[in-house]
Amino acid sequence: MPIKLIASDLDGTLLDSNKQITEYTRTIIRNSVRQGVIFAFCTGRISNELVEIVAELPEIRYAITCNGAYVIDLLTEKVIHNNLIPMNNVRNIYKSLAGFDMMFELYADGQVYTDEKCLADLNRYGLLYRKELIYNTRIGIKDFSDYIRKREEPVGKVNISFNNQLVRDQAKEIVSRYPYDITCQKPINLEINREGVNKGYGLRKLAEFLNIERNEIMAIGDNNNDLSMLHFAGVSVAMDNAIDEVKRAADYVTMSNDENGVAFAIENYNNQKLFICIKE
Repeated sequence: MPIKLIASDLDGTLLDSNKQITEYTRTIIRNSVRQGVIFAFCTGRISNELVEIVAELPEIRYAITCNGAYVIDLLTEKVIHNNLIPMNNVRNIYKSLAGFDMMFELYADGQVYTDEKCLADLNRYGLLYRKELIYNTRIGIKDFSDYIRKREEPVGKVNISFNNQLVRDQAKEIVSRYPYDITCQKPINLEINREGVNKGYGLRKLAEFLNIERNEIMAIGDNNNDLSMLHFAGVSVAMDNAIDEVKRAADYVTMSNDENGVAFAIENYNNQKLFICIKE
């Protein structure tokens, strides 16, 4: 069955270790799009974190953001579908974690809101490696608790960073008592979506909108929050740098994100060649 839709994660997948998309990978994606394949970003990021990437690949029309909370037409900038967390739920999460040392972020309105005190101390939450992206995309709120108390509009995702894994695990145990969809991309973070909302959910909504069947979809990822889209897609591909759970879940394993793994997967599947590792 020909592939009509390719959904790719960004960090650790489409982006190399320098957070770049190589020219070779861009060329392969562009060639696929010219041949009629639809390519979509499927990411935990929100719209303002995609600006540079979209500029590099203006051929890409669709994005699934905030781990499936939004499905967006990048050409028209319209939201095709969303499934958001009501603020009452956000307040419950925030209240249940009162006393934790954390950087609490709301992904909404195409941007990210957080406590300005946390922005001034990124090293405390292990985020200095992302400081340029964070400083360019976050809105610091002076009285963040008051902002959460007063905000009425729902949010796509809550992202929480802690200063060590033990504290993260304690927080996860508390939040897991409630009906949310929870993933962890890093040892010290939690990503919280509305129950049932994940990348697989977002990919399904995009496929329905485009009238594309599951067996006509390829999904490519590397981390915990990619599992749901790999399970949904007819063809699932793990990066060579993926965590073991993702590799076990995938049909194929391609090259790493520093070896043009996404391009390798697209080329070799289209040419009916074998990947570097086929799941038994």
